[in-house]
Amino acid sequence: MAEPQSAGIDKREFEATLEMPPLERYSYLVHRVAGSEEAWALRSEEGWVLISDEGGDAFCLWPHPAFAQACIVETWESCAPEVIPLQELLEELLPALAEDGIRLAVFPAPAGEVAIVDPRDFRHHLEEELERTRKGDS
Repeated sequence: MAEPQSAGIDKREFEATLEMPPLERYSYLVHRVAGSEEAWALRSEEGWVLISDEGGDAFCLWPHPAFAQACIVETWESCAPEVIPLQELLEELLPALAEDGIRLAVFPAPAGEVAIVDPRDFRHHLEEELERTRKGDS
């Protein structure tokens, strides 16, 4: 497993967070993105990393580059974490994913399940968390 690569997360938090069930990682992602005002995805020369299942494609999103980095194995070896600023996430990426019928793979972990959600639902939860954060109720 990769070590955390940048400021803002310690090793214990990193390891404990990766062991959370998918819905707890979902909540962690929403809270962390609202607080840091950025999300992370993996990108290669071919474009953004998507995963697929019987329901179709899903765009992978992480709360910190260290978590994305930890998922770079096998077919994703040519990928690197890339930041997505909050404004771009809310105004461009999430609406584009919804329009294209692409779901959101929320905070995949190197080993384990991932929550797959509609980007409109994620946007709603993120906007609610942003309101709480701005009011100081985090």
